[in-house]
Amino acid sequence: MSGPAIPSLMLKAASALIAGACLLGAALVPRTSAPIRPPGFHVLTGRAQGTTWQIRYAADRPLLDSSCVAALFSEVDQSLSLYLDSSLISRFNRSPKGIRADTHLLRVVRRSLDIHLASGGAFDVTVKPLMDLFRSNPSASSFLIDRVRQCIGSQRVRVKGDSLSKDCPALQLDCNGIAQGYTVDLLAVRLESMGVRDYLVEVGGEVRSSGVNPEGVPWVLGVEVPLDGDEGTEIGKRLRPGGYSVTTSGNWHLRRGGDGRRAVHIFDPRTGRPSENGMVSATVVAGDAMTADALDNVCMVLGPGAAVRFMESWPDAEAWLVYRDASGRLRDTSTRGFRRFELR
Repeated sequence: MSGPAIPSLMLKAASALIAGACLLGAALVPRTSAPIRPPGFHVLTGRAQGTTWQIRYAADRPLLDSSCVAALFSEVDQSLSLYLDSSLISRFNRSPKGIRADTHLLRVVRRSLDIHLASGGAFDVTVKPLMDLFRSNPSASSFLIDRVRQCIGSQRVRVKGDSLSKDCPALQLDCNGIAQGYTVDLLAVRLESMGVRDYLVEVGGEVRSSGVNPEGVPWVLGVEVPLDGDEGTEIGKRLRPGGYSVTTSGNWHLRRGGDGRRAVHIFDPRTGRPSENGMVSATVVAGDAMTADALDNVCMVLGPGAAVRFMESWPDAEAWLVYRDASGRLRDTSTRGFRRFELR
């Protein structure tokens, strides 16, 4: 195949709602003219938040190093990581009433509550106890599910000033479905504050870009999807985000069970039960990565028809959805405005 290679980016754990993955690729567009190349590009890569990250930016001299990026990741982890007992979110989960939170946790929770309300509960960062139940007991009874659900619901969370409180001692937060997008935004804002106009920031497949790539043309992202019959993958769409953020959630990489049925790892927080709605992946383009990260999870929970209707009502965001119809064939649909981001 001629043209530039599209490197695969790492799979990412989707969220408390979806134990899924996304796969995005960043690509350079073949040159059709003589573009004006930006200043020297600098590339940083590493691992954090259980996945890989990369930053590519144009500047006359290096403005960031790996230690600066590591410090930012550490700062976010001290607020939002469930793997650190000392993090603020872990302290909140252990507390019977709540804690004083920092800016990171407050921003993420406030946005989560907004999207929970707008989506009718399809996005809910309080589902951690439910996910813990299914991880330990995949065939949990309705009695156990309903008992756990008694302390689930974002309406039970209150934010007032720097106070983050809850009205049920057993309520626990899991912001993994939005935290990586938030981290991408932080890194992008850091670059912009230093005057960087041409960059790409990616954390676990969540991407925010601006300006042009090293070839002097706008960035292009490839969204990878499965082939019908699960016989490999292909680049389903090539997108030119033009300064927008792009995120994807999906479950197409999951294996089939012993009965031949595809494993379901999409949980509807409104019912506390697996949602078999045929969704394979949801790609969202939005003004910031945090919002896109949450909205792709909403789409996975709602299913293709309801997701398109929901996204059509959301300002400054578009979606492309891949799903299986009743016969198991792969189909796709999108919001009306998604086409403007497609590279044809």
